[in-house]
Amino acid sequence: MRLAKNHRKMRNFAVQAARKNGFDFERDYPLIVTSFASAYGLRIRSPATHIPWPEFTALLAGLPCDTPLPQMITIRQTTEKEAEQLNTAAQQARVDWQIWLAEQSAAASDLTAAVEHVFQSFFGGQAETIDS
Repeated sequence: MRLAKNHRKMRNFAVQAARKNGFDFERDYPLIVTSFASAYGLRIRSPATHIPWPEFTALLAGLPCDTPLPQMITIRQTTEKEAEQLNTAAQQARVDWQIWLAEQSAAASDLTAAVEHVFQSFFGGQAETIDS
């Protein structure tokens, strides 16, 4: 079924991007807000603040290492060996991130199965898989 397959692709892409980049826009929104306030003095939650997307992504990429988001990304991307040197709170943050990634991957698979089940309930038979 095209809908299920497209949703699975989009969710898998989001999880892969989070795994690669060490952050997720939704999950890490509070860290983004805090980092922008700290680094640039911008209150991005304020309705008066409007930042075009290209400018936002440039500012995000240029966040100083001493702001909360880059610090958390560094923790999340440490190797097992490096993680042994982290304090307990940082180790827990790293583990929480790994659990979240696993849950997101599982949720994408579960949603696909649920959509296919609904399709079969309404239309009978196998859902058609269409490769794009």
